[in-house]
Amino acid sequence: MQAVLVLHNILRWGILLFGVWTVLNALTGVMNKRAYSAADNRSNLLFMIFCDLQLALGLTLYFSNSWFDKLKSGMGDVMKDSSMRFYVVEHALMMLIAWILVHVGRTAVKKAPEQSKHKKMLIFFGLALLSHTGCHSMAFPYRNCTSAFPLVQLIFCRSIIMAKKVQPIILITNDDDITSPGIRSLVEAVKELGKVVVVAPDKPQSGMGHAITIGSPLRLNKMNIFGDVEAWQTSGTPVDCVKLAVDKILHRKPDICLSGINHGANHSINVIYSGTMSAAMEASIEGIPSIGFSLLDYRYEADFSAAKQIVHKMVKEVLSQKKLDKHLLLNVNIPAVPMNEIKGIKICKQAYAKYEEDFAERVDPHGKKYFWLTGEFKNFDKAKDSDVWALQHNYVSVVPVQFDLTNYTLKKQLEKSKLFK
Repeated sequence: MQAVLVLHNILRWGILLFGVWTVLNALTGVMNKRAYSAADNRSNLLFMIFCDLQLALGLTLYFSNSWFDKLKSGMGDVMKDSSMRFYVVEHALMMLIAWILVHVGRTAVKKAPEQSKHKKMLIFFGLALLSHTGCHSMAFPYRNCTSAFPLVQLIFCRSIIMAKKVQPIILITNDDDITSPGIRSLVEAVKELGKVVVVAPDKPQSGMGHAITIGSPLRLNKMNIFGDVEAWQTSGTPVDCVKLAVDKILHRKPDICLSGINHGANHSINVIYSGTMSAAMEASIEGIPSIGFSLLDYRYEADFSAAKQIVHKMVKEVLSQKKLDKHLLLNVNIPAVPMNEIKGIKICKQAYAKYEEDFAERVDPHGKKYFWLTGEFKNFDKAKDSDVWALQHNYVSVVPVQFDLTNYTLKKQLEKSKLFK
């Protein structure tokens, strides 16, 4: 039995090692909102195996060292003696609770949806480790040794507190392609506000609207162009980027989606054609708060310094809200002027304005006719609460947008009329 006792004592350190490993994996998984991995599965499996082995050895010792006989002979005498009570009742009970928590936790993690696996893992395996370390901490008065177990209890409690301070996941996309200065400026503006993941097209996709790829395969490649920020490029549209990000990269919904910073205006009617805003709208449809940012400068070498300050301020304020509308969708346009010339941020309506279009007819070198879209922007809206007015007067315009295109005023009129009856 002496060899069994020695092995039993050695196994508790294995449980401590794999228990701490499991809890730390779960904690980092919750904080970074990463996918449940093979390493996570391996750590809690080894934790469970060591708990099984120690329980088997513990039961062998329990029934062979007369502890069980003492319990049968007189429960009252056992409970009066604190040392005997610990080994006969408390130690055995707490170890059994730890073993149950590990097995229940293992099953709960397997059955939990992807986004909840780390949280289940932290709760069940953390409590199991706490029960196990608590059991050995209680043994201190009856042993002439020191132990690291109370420290583990402190670490676990601290881990629970830290887990509540979860870093938000910020998905970034655009329609100007992943190498554009606008998206780099957006990353730089918000990378300190959360964990940033970039998923953007591999080529310009301006004017694509809400197009999706259905007739050809989509390519997805990891890139290393933003330093330590995770980045992916796709062969698809801006809307494809959001869909792929949620389904194949994050395996969950991010806390917010930011699209841009677009090179050029997306005010008034442009919101319908804009790939930038369509990506943000797709996120909103998925229940992800989202914002599309545009700078009124079409040049590749545009100065984004003021835009970065505006973006940082707005995203920080939005993330600080305790509860966001999951369908929040904002169209933000920023005047192309220095920061000291921006008068403020103005909540606006979408202006009634459009392009008076013309298709210029031309002939290619082969003598074949082709057409080139041209046009002149016309603003028919003179209201001072429109986005066009705000931008003309150096305000940042913020237009709340929705994907529900129902005309509710006309709907009521049609319901009252006899039309279509």
